[in-house]
Amino acid sequence: MKLKIYVDLGNIAGLLALDGVRQLQSETAVGVEWYPLQGIVPRPLRPEPRHDPEDPLADYKRIRWQARYQFDEQELHRDCERLDLEFQLASKTLDAKLTHMALMYVRENDESRSLDFIQEVYQRRFRVGESIDDENQIQHVIDRLELDGSRFVSRLDHWEEQWQKHVETYLELGIHDSPAFLLVDETFQGRQHFPLIRWRLQSDAHSDPNSAPL
Repeated sequence: MKLKIYVDLGNIAGLLALDGVRQLQSETAVGVEWYPLQGIVPRPLRPEPRHDPEDPLADYKRIRWQARYQFDEQELHRDCERLDLEFQLASKTLDAKLTHMALMYVRENDESRSLDFIQEVYQRRFRVGESIDDENQIQHVIDRLELDGSRFVSRLDHWEEQWQKHVETYLELGIHDSPAFLLVDETFQGRQHFPLIRWRLQSDAHSDPNSAPL
């Protein structure tokens, strides 16, 4: 059985899920496949909504945004302490399209290096402070995995097309935020679902004593 995991490499939501995935694997031995996801929910701090003086709910929306922003800010501070991240770096939401395309390239050439690539991107972005938003930078990251980053850079048009098809596929599945988990035909969105995923995996493993290991 495979657990497909979708992460946005432009914010720390996916980074926060890595420890949970490792624990899940140690407890269930589930196989994991990693996929890129351009989350449509702004993370981790939502921008203030545009003020419309003709909107009768404008004041309510502003107050609601302030309350949600304060909650998210406090939660982000706690996450930074847990992961030993600088708040200024962790609070950024970056355009990760190029790194998402590169992850697809890595998956095609050596799926076993997908997590290495993901961890390298998160490390550079949210610990070192690199944006990794140009071809030379992403080529260097791929080269470190010995997967020839020049081959990726030379075919960006191809990977652009593959990325658009991938986006259409995961949106059809109802996946829209990072991290998201696809187990067989069931989708779970958010780290809060780890206990449920664990239960599902363990239940399936014990339902048939003659079944092959996960």
